[in-house]
Amino acid sequence: MNVEAILGFLDTSPLARHQAFQYFEQLKESEDGWKLSINMLSTVNEEQDQVKFFCFQVILHYIKTKYAYADTEQQQIIRDFVKHWIQTQGTSTQPDSALIQNKASQVICTVFLTDYPSRWPLFFDDLLHTLNMGVTSTLIYLRILLSINSEVADREVSRTQK
Repeated sequence: MNVEAILGFLDTSPLARHQAFQYFEQLKESEDGWKLSINMLSTVNEEQDQVKFFCFQVILHYIKTKYAYADTEQQQIIRDFVKHWIQTQGTSTQPDSALIQNKASQVICTVFLTDYPSRWPLFFDDLLHTLNMGVTSTLIYLRILLSINSEVADREVSRTQK
């Protein structure tokens, strides 16, 4: 993954921003961009929130456009990544920023909307098992629940009021 291209979004040069946008679009449309993003999230250092956000955005695009039709192995990679990310955050001495935790919660919520209950019936059990990992895991748990609430319950309420 080209970290310099990703960081081009922050550059003042229109050319660098354009190249970053092209790279982003290329990764979103490639067959393995989401896998590269998962790998990057496993290795990126703490101060590169822009790179993490970018990677989560690529993964989110994959989940919204291709995940439902992917084979079981690819879907399991996403679910394993979600579990691993939550566990890593819960045990980390330097968890991700609120910005990244919110983006990750959005990704996890989107997986939930696609997989629960048919493909991931133990979603809530798996999520509850992370609560004993510390304060950060509790905060992430709450962020995920808020994301699910805004996607499911809040939309249901607005539909019934119409």
